Amino acid sequence: MRRALDPWRVFENPVVWEASRIALDLAFGLYRRRLQVLEGLGAVDGDTSLLDVGCGIGQYAKADVREYVGIDLDPRYIAYAQRRRGGGRKSFRCADVSTLADETKRFDTVLAVDLLHHLDDDAVVLLLRECARLATKRVVVFEPVREQRGRLGRWIIKHDRGDHMRTLASLRELLAQAPLTVVEDRELVLGPITTRVVRAAPKVTSDIHS
Repeated sequence: MRRALDPWRVFENPVVWEASRIALDLAFGLYRRRLQVLEGLGAVDGDTSLLDVGCGIGQYAKADVREYVGIDLDPRYIAYAQRRRGGGRKSFRCADVSTLADETKRFDTVLAVDLLHHLDDDAVVLLLRECARLATKRVVVFEPVREQRGRLGRWIIKHDRGDHMRTLASLRELLAQAPLTVVEDRELVLGPITTRVVRAAPKVTSDIHS
């Protein structure tokens, strides 16, 4: 019996993935607008250290920061990101946040973009807890939600590679379970897609380890 073809497999090639991202950035400002939001939130500036969780091929390494570390579980993406964008104050590691659990290094800003809908609820809570522990000032999450304004947006969300696309209410419930205080939660529309921008502050250390 012939196995059904997965149309998303082509995006496992980092060159193809970057080409698709460039097209979306030109069309909808996928990265330009998010970087502008990060700047407006004070999450990136020349004196900020940034940990990019689930960094993919590292597009946010272009942010004006003192230090950038991108982590991802895909070795092909990490190797590609290191070749294209690594060096100096910017580095990439094939790891997840739990790998950093025994390390003492922390970051001003911890960033997670389009990541949570690839994880089940328990994994999201664990990830957010580690993000809270590693952040000294803020955790910023960009995440699409099920509530979409148009037919195209609903189609894209339905066919997304992530298996855990959530409603806004469900996303907020998961954020509430992490040791994070939500400071700002607002909408960001990127072309046909409605997403959320969440800026959260880590709670005091005693809360995090309780």
